[in-house]
Amino acid sequence: SGNGTETVFNQNSVDLDFRVESDGNANMLFVDAGNNRVGVGTGSPATNLHVANVSGNTGLKLDSQSTSTGITSITFHNGGTGNPTGIIEVGGSGSSSNGIIFKHGNNGSEIERMVIDPSGNVGIGTASPQAAKFSSTASVILEVAGTKPVINVHETDVTDAEFSMGMSGGTALLGTTG
Repeated sequence: SGNGTETVFNQNSVDLDFRVESDGNANMLFVDAGNNRVGVGTGSPATNLHVANVSGNTGLKLDSQSTSTGITSITFHNGGTGNPTGIIEVGGSGSSSNGIIFKHGNNGSEIERMVIDPSGNVGIGTASPQAAKFSSTASVILEVAGTKPVINVHETDVTDAEFSMGMSGGTALLGTTG
């Protein structure tokens, strides 16, 4: 049914599924009316939106058609105003343009927490990672916790060259090999 500006299926809220077939998939689009779920490529969606492909890779493409300042993003939000929000963003203009930006905060006040720039440099707490593959402006950039925490740095072009630092029984340990 419809009113001239829209088409409505199942306007009376009957528990009646809706299915669209493609040339090779009987459940190309499936609406599970009883569970309020949508399946793409599956006739038994397990979540609100379930995308499946039984014969290969499964993908979801979000594509901003703007050539200069368009931003493509995925937003994760739990609940109403003031609750935590996480955003993964690609594109736009600015210091991390065309990189991947990870934001976190409360609904409407998210800030950049981590950036992977187009060169592969990772910045935590900075939107402009320098030439190093990892840089941070935070006072604590790495915390390793556990009963006997250890950090190993291994040089890949020299056999068995390694630097280790850790803690054991309250004693700091430093060592090298190779």
